[in-house]
Amino acid sequence: MGGRPKLSKAQRAAAKAAEDAEAWRAETEAALILRDDPAPPLPSWPEAVATFGASTVEALAVTHPNELANACASATALRLFLSVPAAGVLPWRHRAQESLETSLQRLALDDDLQADVKSYRAATLAAGRSAAPPQLQPLEPLAALDGLLLALWGVGRRRREKLAHPVGVMEVAAAVAFGLASVSERCRSLLRAAPAEVRQSWGVREEWVRGDAPAKTPWRKGGCSLLRLLRARWVEAVAVSGGCDCAQPPVRVALLAWQYAGRDAGARWLAFAVPSTAAADLSDAALESFRGSRVAYIGEWGSGMTGTRHLHDALSEPASWALEAHVPLPNFAKLRIALYLFRRRDPDARSAQQAAPHQAGGKRKRRDAAESIVGCDVCGSRQRRLWRCPWSRQLLVCGEGCYAAAEQRHTATLALCFCGAAPTLRPPFALFEAAAWLERSQASDVEWDSLRDATPQAELKPPGAPRPRAHGSVVTRRQSRS
Repeated sequence: MGGRPKLSKAQRAAAKAAEDAEAWRAETEAALILRDDPAPPLPSWPEAVATFGASTVEALAVTHPNELANACASATALRLFLSVPAAGVLPWRHRAQESLETSLQRLALDDDLQADVKSYRAATLAAGRSAAPPQLQPLEPLAALDGLLLALWGVGRRRREKLAHPVGVMEVAAAVAFGLASVSERCRSLLRAAPAEVRQSWGVREEWVRGDAPAKTPWRKGGCSLLRLLRARWVEAVAVSGGCDCAQPPVRVALLAWQYAGRDAGARWLAFAVPSTAAADLSDAALESFRGSRVAYIGEWGSGMTGTRHLHDALSEPASWALEAHVPLPNFAKLRIALYLFRRRDPDARSAQQAAPHQAGGKRKRRDAAESIVGCDVCGSRQRRLWRCPWSRQLLVCGEGCYAAAEQRHTATLALCFCGAAPTLRPPFALFEAAAWLERSQASDVEWDSLRDATPQAELKPPGAPRPRAHGSVVTRRQSRS
């Protein structure tokens, strides 16, 4: 008997998917409404952005029935028009602003986006009253847009909508800036002076740093969205920070605000979920019930930013766990996050180690959690008390001698941390803060606010929240720190 051949289950599923895709395409094309007002002449884009610029303008010229898609297209266009200089871009910038405001008026009633729309408008108003150094003021409206773009994209992902990832427009803007010889050479100089482990964590191509191979980008292929965001926004800030000095508090405040905007938006929409304060002991319970051989700890060790003191004490117990690997990770300003891989010790070896001090007539001493795993960046000592740079939090030293020896490394770290605003002087050792564990019940309000300021915030700041501190640390002067 003739007839249509019987399709397999996989073939039927593929055919159904193709039919659904075609139906969705037809419905979408029918719903698109071309703007009826005449478009301005197209901008004259630089070569590096020609393709992206053309597609962005094309998306802006269309009104979609989905208001979230309209807002995303308008915000992406405005971000591009504000950050990439091009002839004829001004009328398109006004057009994008009008389109975005129309979309935001409607999205302000959306429960998922109401707070983000308010935050964007507040940040935009604040940018108009900026106290930042003039050359850094253009970063403020871009920071507001970056937060909004990530929110629009994040909500769209939750609703299973296909929206362009906001990191794309940031990378395009960075590529245009990097195309300027002065900017690329500043980036090369900053990255060449940075510690090797920082370059490795950022995915820097060493042949580019040495100047052995010409390339359009210093980065190796790959990298998660959060790393791409960090690098692209860093290049943008380097492009405008020439002549700035991070020894000046207004410069530090402005560049911290720029980096915190990317850091916090990334924490909210791109990073890991972390237990709330209501589940503070979750890590303790997990470790106590864990029977595997290895534990991976990702965070800032021993400061109070990550985990609990009990967790640190348990992993620092030399009879139970051994530090197998320490891998520095990419960090925003004022973070020192790394991967620490711990291996559970063999039970027989653990028993022998526990018995050895008692056989010798001594007492087994538990290593201090905050100082046993992390050491001095200069001499490597893990036995002495450590002190942290108050401006960057990315240099640890054990005394004045190592502080003096770290001058070159410290200056390079500050210049990298503050996007090329190299310091004319370093914070003196007398202002370094103790790298000690902080508990909310024991720390002062100033100490706790400082730690919170350095911690990525996944929640939106309320209106009127204070700006980042130029210093960021409680300062207790001491005569001697040996």
